[in-house]
This record gives sequence, C-alpha cells and structure tokens, in this order.
Amino acid sequence: MPPPVQPLCSLPRLPVLPEECSLNLTCLNGIPCDGGPRGANCSCQEGSAGERCQISCDANPCLNGGTCRAAGGVYECICSTRFSGQFCEVASEASLSHLLQKGLPLPLPFPLLEVAVPAACACLLLLLLGLLSGILAARKRRQSEGTYSPSQQEVAGARMEMDSVLKVPPEERLI
Repeated sequence: MPPPVQPLCSLPRLPVLPEECSLNLTCLNGIPCDGGPRGANCSCQEGSAGERCQISCDANPCLNGGTCRAAGGVYECICSTRFSGQFCEVASEASLSHLLQKGLPLPLPFPLLEVAVPAACACLLLLLLGLLSGILAARKRRQSEGTYSPSQQEVAGARMEMDSVLKVPPEERLI
C-alpha cells in the first residue's frame, strides 16, 4: 500500500498548481514533492506528518504513556483506556476511580509547586512585614506613654507647680 498523500507541500498561496513541484519545492526529510490534480503534495512516510512532513514522532508529544503514530500527513496519540485528548492529557473517569480504589492521590488540576508554593511564600512574607510594622508602631507609641515623660513635660509643661511643694519658712519677727 503506498503511503498516504498530503496536499500541503506548496507555496503559501492558492490555488496550488501541479507545476510547483518543478519549482524546487521540496518536502522535509528528503521526501519528494509530487504534482497531482489537486496540486503539489508531500507523500509523508510512516513516522512523519505535517504540511511538509516536518513533524516526527521521534519527539513523542504524547503524555501519560501514549504512543505517537504519524500517518496520512498527520500524527495522533494512541492513548491508554485511562486517558484521552489530543495528547492523552485528560484523565478519564475510569482512571480517577482506579486511583481512588488504590488509595493513591488524584492528579491536581493545576501545577501545585509552580502556583501554590510561591503564593504561600508571598503570603508569609506579607504577614511577617505586617507583624514587624505593628511591633515598631507599638514601640514608638510606648515611648511617649507612662507616668514620667520628659518629652511630654517639655511640650505640655509641668503638671504641678513647684511653689506648693517648697514651703517658705515664716518670716521672723523682730521685737
């Protein structure tokens, strides 16, 4: 069976003419460009896909143990029964119930280490800064409180007059 033909080895304009293959248009990976009734085509071999056969399954873009299969100019991920999606990135209900039965933790919907840890560190830093500013404000307030404060006495003046504290001895009478 000949490899599938992908009609995408052309200049970025429409319509694609069959003569374009003779204009040194080439597909990637040494694959020949074939002129056909529908225009210039790249006949991608097994293991490569894309417009010009530029996508290779060697990199394996599939996640969670999926297998990459390139055919017909496109690639697809063959997923296990536990996952689905274009790259096997979506956990199926059967997979989640299987994890629950084994007592294993469920996969998180967001990257915990990349989001939650920095957010917790930022909250802790803000808490420490607030605590430090509260302590400094309380210490400053206590400096002007208390029973004896020379700075307040200078501003407000003394509370008691010294005349009543010092008793002048009575004058002596001369006879």
